[in-house]
Amino acid sequence: MRTPLAALQAQVEAARGEPLSPALARTVEQLHAAAKRAAHLSRQLLTLAAVDPSVERPYTPQRADLGELLQRDLADWIARADTRRIDLGFELAAAPVQGEPELLVEAASNLLDNALTYTPQGGVVTLRTGRRDGICYVEVEDDGPGIPEAERAHVFERFHRVKGTSGPGAGLGLAIVREIAHRHGASVSLGAGSGGRGTRVSLSFPAA
Repeated sequence: MRTPLAALQAQVEAARGEPLSPALARTVEQLHAAAKRAAHLSRQLLTLAAVDPSVERPYTPQRADLGELLQRDLADWIARADTRRIDLGFELAAAPVQGEPELLVEAASNLLDNALTYTPQGGVVTLRTGRRDGICYVEVEDDGPGIPEAERAHVFERFHRVKGTSGPGAGLGLAIVREIAHRHGASVSLGAGSGGRGTRVSLSFPAA
C-alpha cells in the first residue's frame, strides 16, 4: 500500500512544480490533498493492524524517554501548526518508560494530529511529557470545541467520529492510541482542558 501511494504523491508533487493553467493547478492541488489523505489513512490502517490484540506480534520493549523521543518531529509539527495559525507549545520533561519507541511516537502523533485538525485557527495546542507520583505521561491539550461527555465513551472505537464533525479524518486516531496504550500496559484518560475548555487526552505509563 505504501509504495504505490508514495509514487503517486511523488508524481503529484512533481506536477505541482510545473507551470499550469489555473484550472489544472486547482485539480493538481485537489489530487495532492487526496493523495495525502490516502497515505495517512493507509498508515493508520497498517498501524492498527500491527497493534491489534488478535495478532501474535511479539512485544519487544526497550528503555526510552518520552520527552526525548518526541523531540525529533517538532519542526514538522510546528510547520503544520503555523499553516493553521495555531499556537503549538511543548513542555517536554523527562519521562522514562519501557516500550516500543516507534509506537510511542505514533500514539503521540495521533493525539497531535487530532488536536491540530479540530482546533480552530488561532487556537492553542500543548504537548506535554513528564513524571508524577511514579507515573510517566504524555498528554495533548487544546482549546478547541471539545468532545461532549456523551461521546467520550465512544471516541476510542474504530471509525467513530463525533457527531457534527467536519473535515478530514476516518475516526481511527484515538482507536490507535488506545491499542498502543494497551500494548504498553498504559492507561488513557480523556476530559476537558484547562478551564473546562477544549480537550485533554493523557497516556499514563509505569515509570521505567
